Amino acid sequence: MRLLLPALVALAVGLSGCTSTGTPNQAVPSATPSAAAPNQPSTPPARSLTVIAAGDVLVHPEVRQQARTDGNWSAMFAGVRPRIDRADLALCHLETPLAEPGGPYAGFPRFNAPPQVLQGVKAAGFDGCSTASNHSLDQGPAGVARTIADFDTVGLGHTGTAASAADREKPAFYTVKGVKIAHLAYSFGFNGISPPKGQDWLANKIDPQRILAAAHRARRAGAQIVILSLHWGTEYRHDPDANQLRWADQLAGSPDIDLVYGHHAHVVHPIPRSKVRGSSSGWATSWPGTPSRSTPTARA
Repeated sequence: MRLLLPALVALAVGLSGCTSTGTPNQAVPSATPSAAAPNQPSTPPARSLTVIAAGDVLVHPEVRQQARTDGNWSAMFAGVRPRIDRADLALCHLETPLAEPGGPYAGFPRFNAPPQVLQGVKAAGFDGCSTASNHSLDQGPAGVARTIADFDTVGLGHTGTAASAADREKPAFYTVKGVKIAHLAYSFGFNGISPPKGQDWLANKIDPQRILAAAHRARRAGAQIVILSLHWGTEYRHDPDANQLRWADQLAGSPDIDLVYGHHAHVVHPIPRSKVRGSSSGWATSWPGTPSRSTPTARA
């Protein structure tokens, strides 16, 4: 089963007979399954986990003002914490690069957001974010490097931008209830901004063949679930555009990709569901409140 979801969404997944391998970048606290009793099948008991995937954290000047009014960024995110805390893994999308702690800050068209926003993201209960967006290169290589360093400082996972060629298209790994999950992120473009010559590794741009290869590498590295974040679509359009449909057709059928979730449009999109043969993950996905798995589409 594969899902293509708009954010904010909650996903429940269940697994039978798979084990975690490899060392993750980040561990999410979870319970350890009890050992099997004698004379019982050696197959591990079925497990399930929930993932919440949220959309754009986009810091316009008005958002900065609201954070000041609320007292701080943690207070601003407090309203969603109860929802986020219920998930075993919570992922969001940071759309803008981060500035030095004291600024200067900037809004559209080239954003530069306060790094303190990550304190709010973490306080809300998120475990990590995607960072590939049309604004990834707004502040050049320095902005990319600074944003990544800020994520590392607060202890949040991140994927979609890189501080070096060695980290190009590197997924974030999370271990949840003993299950290794990989998160990859790509953007449709960068608002006409090109990376400096020889530094196209700074931010991931959607290229289906590269994405498929990266997902396969993540699977070979031990990921039992591969989640793909795509910054795509047409802003404020509820139906997927031609690029989304084309890319989804190329990516959602891969046995190496279990979930595609998108952001950028700032409106709710349809939730296609399709069965895929030859999945190597062994995972089944379910969407609470939707029809049976044989139904091809469901709307949020």
